Amino acid sequence: MTAEVLLDLKGDVPLYEGYISVENDVAFLEYCTKESPLMIRGERLCTWAEVYYTIRRRPFRYVASPASVLLEVFPNLNQQQAQSLADRLGFQVMERGNTSSISILEGIYTDQLGFWGQKPSIQHAARWLLWLSENDPDESIKVVLQSQAEYWYRESLGPEVIAYRALDKTQAKTDIFAWLGLTEQEDWKSLGEFPEVIPPGLEDEIRDIWRSMLLDTQGAYFERSLHWPLPSVIRQQLASETVEYYKQHHRDLNRERLSKLRPYLSQDQIRGLEGFILPETPTPAPEDAREVFEWFVRLYLPYRQWQQHSKDDQANEHIQNLVRDFELWYLRSYPLWLLEKQHLSFFRTGSFVTEKSVVITLVIVMDGLPIWDAQSLVRIISAREKRLVLSNFDFAYAPIPTITEFAKESLLKGVPPRFIEEYSYLGKVLPENMPLSNALSLVQSGDILFWRLQEPDRTYHSRTTAGSPHQINAQLEAFVSQLTEITRLVPENERLRVIITSDHGRLLNNRSSRRIPIPRGMQAHGRAAWGKLDRSFDENGYYEDTEGKLFFIFGERYELVDDLVLPIYEECFMTSDKKGGQEAYPHGGLYPEEVIVPWLVYERDVAEPKIFIEISGSGEAGKTGVVYIKIKNLSDLHLVLMSVHMTNGIQKECEWDLLPFASTEHSIEIQPWPAKPDVKNTKAHLLIRQLDGRTHEQVITPNLAVTEMYSRDQNILEGLNL
Repeated sequence: MTAEVLLDLKGDVPLYEGYISVENDVAFLEYCTKESPLMIRGERLCTWAEVYYTIRRRPFRYVASPASVLLEVFPNLNQQQAQSLADRLGFQVMERGNTSSISILEGIYTDQLGFWGQKPSIQHAARWLLWLSENDPDESIKVVLQSQAEYWYRESLGPEVIAYRALDKTQAKTDIFAWLGLTEQEDWKSLGEFPEVIPPGLEDEIRDIWRSMLLDTQGAYFERSLHWPLPSVIRQQLASETVEYYKQHHRDLNRERLSKLRPYLSQDQIRGLEGFILPETPTPAPEDAREVFEWFVRLYLPYRQWQQHSKDDQANEHIQNLVRDFELWYLRSYPLWLLEKQHLSFFRTGSFVTEKSVVITLVIVMDGLPIWDAQSLVRIISAREKRLVLSNFDFAYAPIPTITEFAKESLLKGVPPRFIEEYSYLGKVLPENMPLSNALSLVQSGDILFWRLQEPDRTYHSRTTAGSPHQINAQLEAFVSQLTEITRLVPENERLRVIITSDHGRLLNNRSSRRIPIPRGMQAHGRAAWGKLDRSFDENGYYEDTEGKLFFIFGERYELVDDLVLPIYEECFMTSDKKGGQEAYPHGGLYPEEVIVPWLVYERDVAEPKIFIEISGSGEAGKTGVVYIKIKNLSDLHLVLMSVHMTNGIQKECEWDLLPFASTEHSIEIQPWPAKPDVKNTKAHLLIRQLDGRTHEQVITPNLAVTEMYSRDQNILEGLNL
C-alpha cells in the first residue's frame, strides 16, 4: 500500500516517525516516484508536490505545526504568543479543521471540561463571569477567550448577552457587582437573581462595597436594594451587614427600616435592633376584635418588646395600663364570641368540618408558639421550603385559661373547654411517635389532619434552656425540616393546605416572679389557677380582688369546667409546694401575647412552576415539516404538558410527562407545513397541568422556518400604475 505524503508548508513540523524529510529539489526528484513515507517541506516544494501527486493520484495531506495553525485560526496572535500557546498545549501537530477556541480552552483548562462548549444562558453567563473574575490568563490565552466570548455574544438570545462583553478579571468583577445591583444599572436587572454561589474572596469585596454604601446612605442602602432581584442568601448577608451598621449608628434606625429588614434577620438580630428603637407609644386597644390584631402587631408588640429590652419604668407603667384595659375588654367580649361562634381559635378549626373541601387540610398545633416566634418561622419557611406559599398570616384568640391542658383539646375538637370530654376529634390526629411516612400514607382528598408538637413550649419550660433564643430557633429549624418532609410525603395529585397555629401564646417576660399563693382547693400552672370558688358572681361573670391584682372568673359563664383565678399583671402562681422563684415566658393569663395566637395558612404548589421552553422547526410550505419542543422543568413538581396550540393553526393534544428538575424533548410532524405569511408572528400556547389538577399556560414565540419552491416578496402589479 502506497504511504501517504505529508506536505509541510512552513517546514516547522517535527518529522513523523518512519518518514523521510524532503527539503530540496534533488531529494524530491530522488524520492517522488518511490512509495516511501515522505514529508515534503517548504512552500515551493509543497506547491509542486500537490500538482504532481494529484496527477499521479497518490494520497497526500497538509500538516502544520501547532503555532502555525494557531496563527491561522486566531489572526490576532503574534508569532511569540502562538508559540507560547502551542508550548503550553504540548501538541506535536494540530489540524486546522479541528482547531477552535473550544478545543484550545478545553486543552488548557481541563478542570472546566464541558463549560466551554455550552450554549449561552443566564446560568452560563454567571459561571463565565465568576471564572473570569478568579483567573488572570496571559495575553495569548486572552485572544482565544475573546474569540469564544464573541461567539457566545453572537449566539445569545436573552438578556445574558451583556455578560459576554467581559474579557478580563476587572470587567468580570464589575459586571458581577452590576448584576448584584451594586451599581444600579437597570439593564442588568432583567437577568434576575444571580444563579451561582459567590466565592469567599469575592464575598469580601462585595461586603466592603456594601459597607461603603451603607455609610454613604446612612443605612438607607438596604431599602434601595429591595427593588433589585437578589438571591435570598445574598439579601440576608446584606441585611446582616446593615445590622452591623445600625449597631454603630443607632440614630439612623427607625421602626420602618426595621420592618423592611425583619424578614431577613434572625430573632436574635431583631431583638438586638429593637433595643435601639423607641417605638411609637401604643394607644389603648380598639373595641373591634379584628382591629385588635393590627393594633397588637403594629403598636403593642413592638413597644412591649422594647419595654422588656430597655426595662424603662415609664414604659412598664404604660404597658400595665394598656394590658388591664385589654383584659377587661377580653373578659367582656369572650361570652359574646361564644354565642356568635367567631374569633376564638376552636371555632376556626370547627369550621373545617362544614367546608366540604377536596383539599387535604393539615393543622399543625405547635404548643405555646408565640407571635414573635411565628414571625421567625415564616422567615425560615420562606428561605427553605419553596413549595409552600404563605397565603395568609392571620391571628385568632385562644380559649381561657391559656394552658395546654384545656386549650389544645379545645382546638382539636372545635368546642369550648367545657365540652372537650363530650366531643371527638374533628379529624385524624397523627400519633406523635409514628413516622410521618406511615401517618400520611393513606391520606385522601378532603381529610382533616392534626399534628401536635410539644415545641416550642418544652424548650421554653426547660430548666437548662429557659427559653434561650438559640434553642428556640433550633427547634423552629428542626420543625421546618419535618415540614419539608410532609410537603413531599403527601401525594402530588392531592391539594394540600397547611395551617400552623398554637393552643396558647406566652408572656413576653423571661423573669416572671412566682409570688401568688394558690387559692385553697384549686390547682395552678404558671399564670392560671382553676377549681371551684365559693363565691357568687354578678351578670358580668368576673370581678377583681380588692388589691387589683387578680381576676376571679365564673367558669360556667365562660364555658369552662371550673372557675378561674388569673393574675392581672405579670406574676405567676407559686408551685404546689409553695416555692417561689422566677419562670421564663410563662402562660395562662390574659396578656395580649398570651391570648392572641398565630394562624398561618400555607398552600402547596400554588406558585407558577419555573419552566423554560424552546420550540423550533422547519419545513417546505404545503409539505411535511417537524416541530421540535425542548422543555426544562426547573421546579420540584411532576408536570404534564397537555397541549400545544399555535396561532398559525399547528395544534397538538398530548400528555407528555415533565419530570422534576429534568429536560424533555419531543417532536411533532406537521402536514401540511404552513406558508411564510402564516409562520410570521406566530405565538405558541402551551397548557401545563400539575398532578393536583392546577393548570398553567405559557405563551412563547417559536423559531419556525419555511422553505418554498416559489415565493414572491412583492405585488406583481406594483409599479404598473393600475
